Amino acid sequence: MALRAIITALTILITSTSLTHAELIGNGSFEDDPDGSDPSPWVLDPSGSVSLMEDVDGGWLAYIEEDTTYSEPADEGHEDAFDFSTLTQGFDVEQGGNMLLSFSLWLSVSSGSDETDCFRVLLNDGDDSSYSEDSRVLYYKWADDPEVVLENVDGVFFRTPEIPVLLGVGSYSLVFSLEGSADSVVTVAEIDDVHLRPVPVPGAMLLGSVGLGYAGLRLRRRTARDAGL
Repeated sequence: MALRAIITALTILITSTSLTHAELIGNGSFEDDPDGSDPSPWVLDPSGSVSLMEDVDGGWLAYIEEDTTYSEPADEGHEDAFDFSTLTQGFDVEQGGNMLLSFSLWLSVSSGSDETDCFRVLLNDGDDSSYSEDSRVLYYKWADDPEVVLENVDGVFFRTPEIPVLLGVGSYSLVFSLEGSADSVVTVAEIDDVHLRPVPVPGAMLLGSVGLGYAGLRLRRRTARDAGL
């Protein structure tokens, strides 16, 4: 009877643990639409500067370049006018906790460039896709970062490390933003394999191991008793 209860509890535990691995971002590989014409649930802004593009392997990725047709007037924090291009997806969190964000990135920057554009990954509340003092900056790279230039010499993606993100219950927007001085030099970012997943719960995994060990011990005792040992 005790063994049956343990097995039932472990089944519930394993099921609930597997649910915590659910992906929070839809169409993170940009493969859901066969011709790249429908990027949903992603929002591209502006559509002329952000699009889906077929890669060399026949798959799809997100292509972001500066919106040179738009410039925000200079403010106290910036001497030059700035432009913005964003790739945004809203999502809901029904069970808060620790999450991990990862993606592949390629920045098109020539060696020796002094371009000052910046690539950022933002987390905003609700459906806000703008960068503000309330935005949580999860990742950023300057376009002239020597590390970026070196990593992109052969024009290949580099996989970002998994970025820890703590989220409460609520609605959020994940924003990939390319922004910088409005000038004649165009910076390009390509993004693929976007994932945002809950972190597995260590306590649940440990409890499962203990339960399985106890079940095995009970089985060994029963086998020994039945054998008359």
